[in-house]
Amino acid sequence: MTDKIVYDVTDSEFYGPGEQYAIFAGKDASYNLAKMSFDEKTLNRTDLSDLKRSEKEQLDNYVELYDMKYKEVGNVVEWAKANKKDQ
Repeated sequence: MTDKIVYDVTDSEFYGPGEQYAIFAGKDASYNLAKMSFDEKTLNRTDLSDLKRSEKEQLDNYVELYDMKYKEVGNVVEWAKANKKDQ
């Protein structure tokens, strides 16, 4: 997943068990892709406010690439927003 978009990478050779990007499968990899990092501690990080301009551009480049290569299957709705009760 990148930038709150969920992609189906099932058929990709890169995301299977033991493959180069397997660490990202089933995770929000936005922060890691922007930083070009494989640090497991930052997977699923939703706060992107500290990204530098160049890192935001890097993430945008990944989104463009994923849009071309993979099918978009959904968007992430944060739990708090999804479960907000009407007042």
